Amino acid sequence: MDTPAYHRDHYGANSRKLTQLFLSGFVATLVMIALGYDLPLLGVQGVDYAALLGAVFHGKNPPDIYSSIWWLGFSVTFLVGTVAFPVLYDYLIDRRVLPNIPRLKGALWGVVLWVLTEIVVKPLAGMGVFSFQAAQPFAVSVVTLFTLLMYGVVLEAMTRVPLVHEMRLESGSRAG
Repeated sequence: MDTPAYHRDHYGANSRKLTQLFLSGFVATLVMIALGYDLPLLGVQGVDYAALLGAVFHGKNPPDIYSSIWWLGFSVTFLVGTVAFPVLYDYLIDRRVLPNIPRLKGALWGVVLWVLTEIVVKPLAGMGVFSFQAAQPFAVSVVTLFTLLMYGVVLEAMTRVPLVHEMRLESGSRAG
């Protein structure tokens, strides 16, 4: 009986899946953060996720940009967006909590993250539920929804892109 290609390679099936999820989460996080910072260029209020999460650790006070607390918020944003959210996303699809329909599941995941951000993170950061204590609560909430929708859509799209080592495995299995 011939051993499948993924058993002969140093990447296991689960390692490939995690690599794919983490890479997808990293790219989606980059897009989310870039949108948050670039929206003011279009005349729309942006979202500083590093300051938002930094405020959670800074007594509900937004930290100064590039301060140690701001960098902590930035690091947490990348860690959660790259590792935790993609794994939870995959788990919810596997458990059929999210529908396994391309594009829809990413958008729904973005909405789930938005609701969690608005009812958990923003109150912890001193902004109130659904950004009620912000200067422009509706605008802040809509921009957050937009950036998290884009995170979910990009995450979902990236999980369907084959990785380089998967292509290498396919070519290696033909030779063996």
